[in-house]
Amino acid sequence: EGWLSGSAVIVHADCEPTREHCERSGGGVWVASAPEFSIALEMLGDDPGLRARMAAQGREYILDEYGWPQVLGRLERAVTEMIAA
Repeated sequence: EGWLSGSAVIVHADCEPTREHCERSGGGVWVASAPEFSIALEMLGDDPGLRARMAAQGREYILDEYGWPQVLGRLERAVTEMIAA
């Protein structure tokens, strides 16, 4: 939701799914502690260009991976594979 609304994100490093999405997209940073969160917040707050790039990369990733055409395509392939099995 953050990426679709035009925001870069900060996620917890121990949350594997959100960290992986950040790694794959380049749309955010992951932190493991309150001090790291503070540093990440300051870094993003001080650099509007970085924030905008990360937000755009995250948005593009979500639309490319989770837009309706992609989701429906994966669903159709799964159903076809189930029928064929």
